Order: sequence, then structure tokens, then C-alpha cells
Amino acid sequence: MNDIHVDQKYRVGSMAECEYPASCCCRDEPTPDYKGALAKKWGSKDCQTTNITFEAGIKSAAAQENIDFMLLIGDYPSMDVWRQTKDYNVGVDTYVIETIKKHIKVPVIPAIGNHDLYPANEFDCSGNTTWFYDKMSELYGEWLPKDKTSFKFCGWYSHTIFPTLKFIILNDMLCDPYNFYEYDVNHFPKQQLDWLKSELEESRNKKQKVYIVTHIPLGPDTTEIWPPVCWYDYSMLYANVLTNYSDIIASGFSGHTHTDEFRIVYDREKSQNGKGMFLISPSFSNENYRYSGYRIYEYDKDTWEIINYYQWYADIYKSNQDDTTPKWELYYDFLSTYKPYGINDLSPGSLASLTNNLSTDTSLYKTFATLYSPLHEIYKDKRKTELICGLSITTEDQHLDCIKKY
Repeated sequence: MNDIHVDQKYRVGSMAECEYPASCCCRDEPTPDYKGALAKKWGSKDCQTTNITFEAGIKSAAAQENIDFMLLIGDYPSMDVWRQTKDYNVGVDTYVIETIKKHIKVPVIPAIGNHDLYPANEFDCSGNTTWFYDKMSELYGEWLPKDKTSFKFCGWYSHTIFPTLKFIILNDMLCDPYNFYEYDVNHFPKQQLDWLKSELEESRNKKQKVYIVTHIPLGPDTTEIWPPVCWYDYSMLYANVLTNYSDIIASGFSGHTHTDEFRIVYDREKSQNGKGMFLISPSFSNENYRYSGYRIYEYDKDTWEIINYYQWYADIYKSNQDDTTPKWELYYDFLSTYKPYGINDLSPGSLASLTNNLSTDTSLYKTFATLYSPLHEIYKDKRKTELICGLSITTEDQHLDCIKKY
């Protein structure tokens, strides 16, 4: 589960349309001349997640059968960054984590998100955000390994809860274009990269498989040409490492974009075949008129390879109309959706084939892009180029060349 974005100041009956940027309304009482929509019980299209919707979603996830672990990929507070305080963000972080602990009884693998900190995005490893790592270490508690040194230093860590699988959790806020600290701490991404190499080498020697988990995915943006989600140079440095260890990295997992997508890692010196992948799950938050969702991955218990995934969604807008509790239902699964298009497994090579066919197969593109952002109609042609070209981890020149090609 990722990008929950709970707004604890949400008020039913408040103005659901306001002068603030989208996702930040639903707080203020209507003015005498207000004629817009009012905030509904289970949420509204331009607002953040309500407490009761979040709690209903956690209960739904907890009731799922045969779940071995949970990936919790960050971003708990709302996104109205200019109105937040340190106490407010810590309060929301605490509420979300304690609620999850109350209902989820399997191991949880947490990553930190760019909105979990106050001020948002401004992550550092030289003392300015030590208070945050210490606080999150306390809140995550037993979810973290016994040795919390690297997490308390800069938010990255590894955890082995199954003998043949290691989780490696990265702090990719160090490549966030909105992180002003990154201009002063360029050595910290390299320090994380060196640590990542050592962790991967250790796993190769132990014959372990690896899952990479990070809130911010590597690579470009699929909705804009600039800026990238993660700076190109950083992305390529890490992509080169990931291709060198593609024999043991079973998959990567990310959130942050709020959309249903992926990134393919290529070995660009040898081939155009996909060597690795980051599967990006859409947000739990319904902001920008999306459904509220979470994802269940199916994997091979011998190889840890991802076999399929199942996307669960709740239509909170229907719940508002019917005055019923949202019900999370299966929206689609990857294999059933894409087998008609010749995609027979969920592997980097198959994702590369899917991407290559998006520009020529109109039906495939509409299917993919409609799922990419339900209700948002992102599949319109004006977004097609950005979407297709953003699905691969590329250099800046390669990304711009892709944009020009279409």
C-alpha cells in the first residue's frame, strides 16, 4: 500500500472546490456565496483521504487470505505542504502506522515517502533530518531489522525475513528534483550506491533473491517531459548496478506517481531487452478523481519471481451516493488483461514488449492507459508520448529522443 495521504482536517460538508491547488480542499466551511460541491463522507474528487476511508481500506487488506507480507511504500500525510507543521505530519505518520499495526498481522516492509517528513521532500543525511529518521525508527519499531543503524543514518536499510529473500529499501528522496538538500549532499547518493552494491554482492554469495523497495521510482515522469521523477544521472547509476545483479533481483517496487505503471531497466550496452523492472502501484488516495486502491502480488515461492498482480479498488463516489461503506473489489489482474495482447508473463522482457507495442496497437494503448489512471482519462492523445517514453529508465538524451520520435 502506498500514497495514503490522510487528511485529518477533512470536514464533511466543507468546500470541496477551493482556490487552493487540487487535493487540498475539503476543510473550510462554505462561504455565503459558495455554489460548488460539498465534501462527502467517504471523500471527494479534489481532496485527500478521509480517516474512515483509510480505516475501511486497511480492514479490507487485512481480510485478504494467504498474505505473507505487506509493502508499505510511504506518503501518509496530505499534500498541502504550505499549510503543514512538524507536529501535524508526525501526528498523521503516527496515526497511519498505529492503525496498520492494529489490523495487519503479517510482516511489514516499510519505506519512507517524500511527504512523510516536514518540510516535505527536504531529505538530508548530515543531521538536518536525523530527528525524522529517529522518529520513524521508533514508529516502525519491530518492522525494521534489529540493526537500525543505516535507517537512522539516512533512511535506507536491508531486511531478511525469509532465508532466501532479502528486501533492500532505498531512500530515493536523494534524487527527488524538489529536494533542495541534494545540491549539497551529492556524496550521499554515492554512499547509498556503494552500500547497495555490497548488499547485492552479499546476497549473490548467499544465493538469495532480492526485492528492491523505494518510494520514488527511478527514471522519467510519464505525465511531463520535465522534470524527471528521479534525476537522470542518479537513475542511470543505479540502473547500471541493477543490470549487473539482474540474476538475483527478482523485482523492484515503487509508488509516488499515484498511477498504475512500471519502469523497465535495460542493459543498454548489450541489448534492448528488459533486464529489470520496478512495478509502480497506484495510490490509495482518491485525489484527482481516482479510485482508492491497493495491490496484491503473486510470486513463485521457490524463485520469488513475480507471476501476476491483482489490483483492488473501491469506488468511494458510489459509496457517497449509496451511503454505504466502500467495498474493495478486484478491478483487474495483469495476466488476464494482457494475455490477449500476447503478454504471457510478468517479466522485464514482457513489459518491454508491452511498451514497444503501445505506440502501434490502439486497443492495447487504450487498455493500458485507462488502467494507468482510472476515471482520469489520461489516455487522450495529448498525453500518449509522455506516457510511453516515461516507462523506461533512460538518460536525458534518450528520453528526449523518444519524445521527438513520436
